[in-house]
Amino acid sequence: MLRTKLIVNAEPILSADWNSDSSKIVYTQHDTLCIKSLKANIKTIRIRGHSDLILKVSWCRANDLIVSGGEDCYYKVYI
Repeated sequence: MLRTKLIVNAEPILSADWNSDSSKIVYTQHDTLCIKSLKANIKTIRIRGHSDLILKVSWCRANDLIVSGGEDCYYKVYI
């Protein structure tokens, strides 16, 4: 049973992960990394992360860092 829609976009989401307290979600759309808070009235943060598709994203629960890997053969760490 569907409870809520978190994200509604035309682009596919290739990867997603929650932060340590499940109050935010990070997801990828093409070459953009998006961080969305589940609290009301907070804008989504968009970061152009790679020069090509971002294939994987992970949010480290120990130190709150975000790591992404893309088709451009790079991985990036975000603080």
